[in-house]
Amino acid sequence: MTPSGHPERHPDVKVFARVTRADVTNYRNTLAETLMGKTVNHKIKAVRMIFKDAEREGLLLENPTEFVDAVRVAASDQVIFRKRRHLLTHLFHTATA
Repeated sequence: MTPSGHPERHPDVKVFARVTRADVTNYRNTLAETLMGKTVNHKIKAVRMIFKDAEREGLLLENPTEFVDAVRVAASDQVIFRKRRHLLTHLFHTATA
């Protein structure tokens, strides 16, 4: 803490504060190329939480994640997840039988 009661700024804070909405959107889009929508949204939620905390701590003037939309979860993602879950359940029961 500084004498004025503010947290000391780590040198990396400057880099952290330079992240833009476009950076977060590009990150989301890159993830969406290889991951299912639900996984992408989970990862973006974690990023949002980090930036929300930084904003609360006064480390950011503006939260770059604020207006970044979630990825739509396609019905096909849900079908794939159900099939994977069914397969894992079947394998687990077969292995324990």
